[in-house]
Amino acid sequence: FFDFSTLSLVLSSPPLCEMPAEAAVEVAVHSLQATLTVALVCGVAAYLTRRGTLTPELDRGLTQLVAFLFSPCLIFTHVGPSVDLRTVVEWWPVPASTALYIALGLLFGSLLG
Repeated sequence: FFDFSTLSLVLSSPPLCEMPAEAAVEVAVHSLQATLTVALVCGVAAYLTRRGTLTPELDRGLTQLVAFLFSPCLIFTHVGPSVDLRTVVEWWPVPASTALYIALGLLFGSLLG
């Protein structure tokens, strides 16, 4: 599970080449695991697309499910409980930039559409 204190620790950590060997191996293993997970999902999607199982309509529906349902649920269940007032104050640029991007998107969408 993700919490902001872990991210702060990672961002303040020394570069991988300056870490103790055990910590560097742990970081490398977790990075490799995350990369292989994404590669596996992409590989399965490519296989299903070539086989004709994953049609463009199904792909669009799955994308909408992930974007509008699964990702927000993941954020609220895993990140939400670790957020308190102190982390909001420390990480204020994250929600501020998100709000700015949404506002700009709505503005440009209304001007162009």
